[in-house]
Amino acid sequence: MAGVILFAVGAEELLAHPNVALDGTSRWAFIRGLMLFIAAQSIMAHRFTGSLTWERFALIGVLGIAGLALGGLSAAALVTVVCLALVTTLGVETVRHREALSQLR
Repeated sequence: MAGVILFAVGAEELLAHPNVALDGTSRWAFIRGLMLFIAAQSIMAHRFTGSLTWERFALIGVLGIAGLALGGLSAAALVTVVCLALVTTLGVETVRHREALSQLR
């Protein structure tokens, strides 16, 4: 829940001012909210399946680095980088776990 709330706080500011760089508080609320949500979801998935997905933990690291390194980017550019990281992670995870996913269907 904390991850979703933090993300919502950062996303509200991001949507209000997409052409300017987010201040540190809003940027970290957005980034840390995603990081917390992904970590919680990964732990929940580990409890259900017994396996950890390294892709999601790598994504958490990438998001942390993006939050540090990309503070001067506009909000829209930051969201673009975050979306690319999320889509890439999901693609790698889907390819790597294709067989297990097909068994679930």
